[in-house]
Amino acid sequence: MINMKLVYSLLDSSSIRTFLGVPAALGFAALLDFMLVLEIGSLVGPWITLAVLAVLGAVCVFLAYRIVDSRRLLLIEAVNGGKFDEGLFNGYIMGLTAGLFLVIPGVVNTALGGILLIPAFSVPLGNRLIRTAGIDWAEAYEYLRLDRINDTKSCKRVRS
Repeated sequence: MINMKLVYSLLDSSSIRTFLGVPAALGFAALLDFMLVLEIGSLVGPWITLAVLAVLGAVCVFLAYRIVDSRRLLLIEAVNGGKFDEGLFNGYIMGLTAGLFLVIPGVVNTALGGILLIPAFSVPLGNRLIRTAGIDWAEAYEYLRLDRINDTKSCKRVRS
């Protein structure tokens, strides 16, 4: 079923600018990374550069998984407990965004992902991102609560 509210918000001009701006920023960061890797490779050698990038990529993938998973568990625990905390929702989205930057190999992307994990930067940036995208966390919370209640009821019926 198509969510018309979501379609309308995606067709809004500010949303289009936001959703096109993110890939443009990622492309610019990838271009900077490419230029930086070429410079570092010419200074220390290509094999050392590739080895460092491989190790950095593996560590960042593991780190991104752990961060997103821990924030997901905190969010689910709060929703199951009936507690609405907008900061947990923002933290989860910023964890996903930081994970995206961490997973893309390169020095600039890794630095941006690390910066996005610092609460002093992630909280205001998360609030701005959510406000710009037009996401209503209260509505998402209610949807998650209803989904959890329905899952609980269906589990009780199966057990009976």
